[in-house]
This record gives sequence, C-alpha cells and structure tokens, in this order.
Amino acid sequence: MELRWKLQAQAILTRNGLWNYVSGKTLRPTTEGSELEKWDQEDLNAKSELILISPGELKQIKNYISVREAEGINKSRAIVTEEFIRTWFRDLSKFLESKNCKDIMDNPQRIFNGDESGFALCPKTGKVLAQRGWKNSYQIKPGNDKENITVLIVFNADGNTCPPLVIFPYIRPPSQKTVMPL
Repeated sequence: MELRWKLQAQAILTRNGLWNYVSGKTLRPTTEGSELEKWDQEDLNAKSELILISPGELKQIKNYISVREAEGINKSRAIVTEEFIRTWFRDLSKFLESKNCKDIMDNPQRIFNGDESGFALCPKTGKVLAQRGWKNSYQIKPGNDKENITVLIVFNADGNTCPPLVIFPYIRPPSQKTVMPL
C-alpha cells in the first residue's frame, strides 16, 4: 500500500514535468539569472504538489523509485495468463482425445519443447570514461551490429535433447554438401 502511494506521487510529478526537480536529476544552477529563477519556480511547484509529504517520506520515494528501460513484449505475449495456459492445455487434451492420441501425454519421450535464441556476432561496447556534461560517448565497434546467428534447442520431457539447429547469416552455400561434427 505504501509503495503504491509513492508511485502515485511520482506519477503526479512526472505528469506535471516536476519529477526531475524532486529526484535530483535536474541540478540547481550555480549562477544567477533566469535559469536559476526558473529552477526555483519549478522546485516550488513540485513542493506545492507534495505539500502533504514529509521529508522522510520524500526521501523514501527517492530510494524506491528509479527510471528503467522497459522491456518490450508483443501483444501475443502480453495476453498470456494462467487461465490462458490452462485453457490451451484443456483444448489440447480434447483435440488429442478426438484423434484417439491421448496416450502421447503419458509418454515423456513424445513430448517436445524448443526455443530459439539469437546471438550477436558483434559484441556490445563497454563502459568508457567521458567528461561530465558530454551527452554522447562513442566507441567504434568491429563488424556489423545487426549480424547474428540463431540457435534452436529442442528437448523432450524425458530429458533428452535433439542436435541444435544453428542458423548462420546468409552466405552462398558451398557447392558440396558438408556435415558439421557435433
């Protein structure tokens, strides 16, 4: 309950463009002038929004809330719920029963699952030292950052795995067939 209230306080300040003044992200200018007056006014506006919040509570809000990069998921993943999965298995059971194949579910050697993962061939850049105030710091990366390989791993409920399927970037296939050793 307490965290929800704190999130609401941040939402109010964010909506009004005042969160950076409370969180300390927008620092108070050290020189006199219009920028300092603007900062003082925005800070006052933020305080008036939070007039009922004690300094201790305000400090707690700063400790609990951080800005993060949201992970994007598509709509088909967002709709998956426990009920959705239970319904899927009920429908699968009915389908297998209608095909007279329900015994498949009793044999773990016949139940398979697989997942693919993409691996970038060009590694990400690391951290660099840069002068304070610089917005952009660059590091030249070797290779093409869009190039990757995809690996499909398939296994069954009995614990056995199939040989991995590796999909390489498009290259003209060789004229002779070759078999890769495992």
